[in-house]
Amino acid sequence: MGKNAQYLFLALVSLMFTACAPQITPQPFTPVDLSSQVRSGQYQKSVDNFMVIFDASSSMGNTYEGARKFAQAKVVADNLNNTLPALDIQAGIRAFGPRGFSLANGSSPLYGMTKYSHQGFSKAMAALTSPGGLTPLPGAFEAAARDLSGTSGPIAVILISDAENVGQTSVDAARAMKKIYGDRLCIYPVLIGNGAGSREVMEQIASTSGCGFVSDYAALSTPQGMADFVKKVFLKAAVDSDGDGVVDQFDHCPNTPRGVKVDKNGCQIKTKAVIGDSDHDGVPNSRDLCPDTPLGIKVDKDGCPLPITSPQTIELQVRFNFDKDIVRPVYDAELAKFAKFMKAHPEISVTLEGYTDNVGSRAYNQALSQRRAMSVKRYLESHFGLNPARLKTVGYGFSRPVASNNTPDGRRMNRRVYATLSVQ
Repeated sequence: MGKNAQYLFLALVSLMFTACAPQITPQPFTPVDLSSQVRSGQYQKSVDNFMVIFDASSSMGNTYEGARKFAQAKVVADNLNNTLPALDIQAGIRAFGPRGFSLANGSSPLYGMTKYSHQGFSKAMAALTSPGGLTPLPGAFEAAARDLSGTSGPIAVILISDAENVGQTSVDAARAMKKIYGDRLCIYPVLIGNGAGSREVMEQIASTSGCGFVSDYAALSTPQGMADFVKKVFLKAAVDSDGDGVVDQFDHCPNTPRGVKVDKNGCQIKTKAVIGDSDHDGVPNSRDLCPDTPLGIKVDKDGCPLPITSPQTIELQVRFNFDKDIVRPVYDAELAKFAKFMKAHPEISVTLEGYTDNVGSRAYNQALSQRRAMSVKRYLESHFGLNPARLKTVGYGFSRPVASNNTPDGRRMNRRVYATLSVQ
């Protein structure tokens, strides 16, 4: 039997067994309002592109818990579309398996890649009316990888499938996609049904990306469940790069020194109290008894440090060139001021925290961030005689950015060292 004949035969069999299958009864779904949380600055997008790979093969015509799996999968896609806030993001949908689709890889693009819109996504999913055919998931991964070739920025791939007839070749295809896009890409399988070994293979597919996780129809059929999923996949807590309490999205003065009082727009409040304030602690030089307080240290009315009763994090104004861990001489004065403060307060110990931008692998940046913290520690020891027992180091890699890694200036701000002070 030729290949085309096989597809026709399977399509007819699928039609016979699924035409009278129970249909899912739509449940009331009032999505959580994430748009308002994005507009308020509480959250911002964490990905620039997403691709839904939708299983429309013949096994999706079977029933699970009283309804066709195909219908359950569409509910997941619809709930996702209804919950997603209005983001400036590229989107695509590729379905695999249904009758009439390309025999080359058994899949077809339904939508994009294009600028995401609720209406466009909904219209594309409505055109997918019935399942049928084989399960060419490896080819769908390969085709989706090509669909994404013109994109930039982080990518979320959401696979909605029952994982039946899915084996090692699909896992290998997911791994190949990850190899193309590296740290830009995470894969999030959504399991429909509960076939033997299905969750295990979906876990394997998720693990290929190193940053994905498996969910299922039950979890994503409720408003809160889908909202939690969208937050984890599409959103992140808003960034306040300069630590002034105003998130970057609304900050008109994004590089305000730490400790400076700002208005609602993140700009310094220029009052008589801070004019001529060389150490930016809010106390003018004319009555500042401690004029060299490191930036960010909390002070009393005389400009002198308050007792530290709980860990306090300040930013040393030490930044690093790309892929370097050398402390440049330009930061000598900043570190001298910090060392003077430490010597005046022997009760204080410090943990030096190193950070990086997101260029390169997670493992490499983790090691680089640790080296940067160690460089600052050695500088404080060798140049200013600080006791090494008071200085601890830790590296956080690119896990805690204070600015967007999508711009050169943002990456520069992320290549930094912080100091967390505590009482010994």
